[in-house]
Amino acid sequence: RDLRDDPSFDMNLELSKRLEGKDGGRKGVGGTATGSGQDPSRVLRGGRPYETETSAQNYMAKTLELEKQLLEMSIEKNMLESELAKLPNTSGRTINERQRKTYVEQRVQELAQNMTGARRQLKNQ
Repeated sequence: RDLRDDPSFDMNLELSKRLEGKDGGRKGVGGTATGSGQDPSRVLRGGRPYETETSAQNYMAKTLELEKQLLEMSIEKNMLESELAKLPNTSGRTINERQRKTYVEQRVQELAQNMTGARRQLKNQ
């Protein structure tokens, strides 16, 4: 996911353009570009002081990793669900079929829980 896809990015970009235009890019009253004595990094990133390019890159890397994991889990879950749909509704004829069906059902539940956790992490970032 690109930083520009973040809904707060547009607002932050607009705010930073306004701040640069104020006083011709010079520091205003209070020693900051905002003129209010408030650190611009606090204004631009939701009150988090000292936000740097590195921390924004870390945020993006973490987000991309979580999205990749979510995609991989989703693909695996879809494959297992399609396999489960092909298995007979009964227990199965052989021990191997019964064991496979049990494994697939448990793995689908496990993936659903892990996907919920990954979505929650993405949402809370």
